[in-house]
Formats: sequence, structure tokens, C-alpha cells
Amino acid sequence: MSNIDHDDDGLAVYRLALATQTPENSLSKQEKRTELRSRFLNVLEYLKTNQTISPIELDFHRESSLIAARCLSIDSNFSQILVQDLKTYIGHMPTALIHQTIAAALKERTPFVYIDSCLIQSINENDEQYEGCLCTLNDTCTNCSCSNRFGLNYNSLNCLNINKNGPIFECNSECHCLFENCQNRISQKEDQSKNVEIISTSNKGYGVIIKKPILYPGTYIGEYIGEILSENEAHNRILLTKNYEHNYLLLYNEYQSEKIIKTFIDARYYGNWTRFINHSCNPNLHIVPIRIDQPTPPHLAFFTLREIQANEELSYSYGTTIDEKYSKPCCCSTSSCTGFMPYQQTDLN
Repeated sequence: MSNIDHDDDGLAVYRLALATQTPENSLSKQEKRTELRSRFLNVLEYLKTNQTISPIELDFHRESSLIAARCLSIDSNFSQILVQDLKTYIGHMPTALIHQTIAAALKERTPFVYIDSCLIQSINENDEQYEGCLCTLNDTCTNCSCSNRFGLNYNSLNCLNINKNGPIFECNSECHCLFENCQNRISQKEDQSKNVEIISTSNKGYGVIIKKPILYPGTYIGEYIGEILSENEAHNRILLTKNYEHNYLLLYNEYQSEKIIKTFIDARYYGNWTRFINHSCNPNLHIVPIRIDQPTPPHLAFFTLREIQANEELSYSYGTTIDEKYSKPCCCSTSSCTGFMPYQQTDLN
């Protein structure tokens, strides 16, 4: 766990600079741009190298993410510079999608930083690293100890098996197989980020559409990315969310024997493009929990339920509990629409 006051990480000076919130008014526009970009890059570097961050550090970085909004407010051309900075740090994400995600978040007046893997507040010390398979470099892992732990995960098209109903364990960092050849790392490889576009809808805020058709059910779309929260922190965030504000807190329940495993992911301040996937009463996606290195937290991955046409909006079900007293109106406009959005009981506590 990193210490933000440690002189070696460069954040002590950065934190002091943040205390002023904005550059001096006497600075020229170019000087403001240079200073703000320097701060922004510092945040990106820290987020990239520190995947496990304490709650105090998360609060600090949430505050510092306001820098992105200030940078974009200086002039429109400056946003292109920041997008290029993000592409440099994230690498495989298409520039246009990063730009769309940040621009949409800022229009919702949300300070936001684009990340490509979840930020974890704390690690469960009881979780042990899974053992890896002993496959050779030429193996495809279609019949290894990981993929067959609860039945074969993926078919020859690299799609989720339709009849799959048990837990999914993908090959992990301890496996001997070659990443490129392994067919049991579908969620760790390329997603559909190059095939999606963020749009502004008429009545649902922002949404995500597919540009080219997806032909097969079980196709991997992407992972829901954000801050992994404790249940207490998730409750606190709900209480602090105003009625008019968008809520990007996802609660996923897994039922195992007599216990429920709850995973809370908040994509309001940190996340990726999947934060804009809307609810539908007749969705074309569903969420599947995937284990890779450790039991918790699982990776929450989106897979297709059916064929999806070009320019069709992506959607998944936000839940099943409907109550006219607490649920917001649903605008999915499908023939099976209930008229109300699902809600989680935790929202009311």
C-alpha cells in the first residue's frame, strides 16, 4: 500500500500544489495549461502504478481528478492534449472512445478519470492466489485445470458457452500457458471498445451503441470498471448522491450456499466506457463474474445474450426489484418494459 506523503513518489509536492486548487490568475493561458497538465500526468502515473489504494488516497485522487475538468475548461483544443496523455498511459484504448467518455462525464458535471482496471481500497488477506495450470506454451487451454474446473468456459468461437451455469475461472498469472495461445483468457484480451460509440439519447442521458454487428451470443463486450468499495462505503455514497445526480454504483450479488457475496463497484469518479451502458427490460447483455488470480473481487464482465445489430444500443438489466414508490421511470421503450427502473434494497438503507 502506497503512502501519498512519501517523498519518493513525488506526491508530497503535488498535494501541496493542489491546495491552491488552480494556478495563479497572473499566469498566462499557456502557463496554466502547462501546470495543470503536469498535475494531471502525475495523477495518471500514480493510478497506473498503484492498483491498491487506501480510502484516504482515493479521496485525494477524487479531488485531484477535478484537474481534468479545469484543463478542459481552459479551451477546447486542450482536451485533445489530455486525450493523447490518456492514450499514452492506457495504450490499447482507442482515442475517440476515451475522449467521448471524458466529455460525457464532464457534461454531467462529474470529475472523472478514465482507468482500465478497477481501483481496490483494500485486499482481503484471506484470499489466496489460485494455482496455475501446467500447460505448455503451445497449449490452447481448452482442457486444462483452470478451464475445466467447473466445466468448459468458452467454445471454439471464443464465446461463453451457452449452457455454462457454474463459476468461471480463467487462466491466471501463475499459469504456464502462453497468453497469446490461451483460449481461457477471453476477458483478459481485446474487448469491443473499438466497436462502440457513446451517444446522447433523447430521454436516458448517455448510452452506448455498437458500430458493427455482433453475430454470436456469448461474445465478450467489456468489463465494468471503477472503485471497488466496501458495503459501508457504498451505503455512504448512496446517501451522498442527490436525486438529480447519476448513480454509477453497481451492486452484484452472488449466492453461494447460505451466504451472499456482494461486490460494489462505483464508476462515478473513475471508470471506463461501460459506465454509460443503460438498463433495459429486454437487455442484449448480461453480467458474468469471472475469477482470475483471487476469489475477490471478481471481474464483472459483459457478454452478449443474442445477436446485436449495427447501431443497436447496448443494455443490461439493473435488477429485478420493482416498486412504484421507490423506482424511477424506465425509458427503455421495449415491448416488455415494466415502466419502472429496478432498484437495489441497499439504496433505501
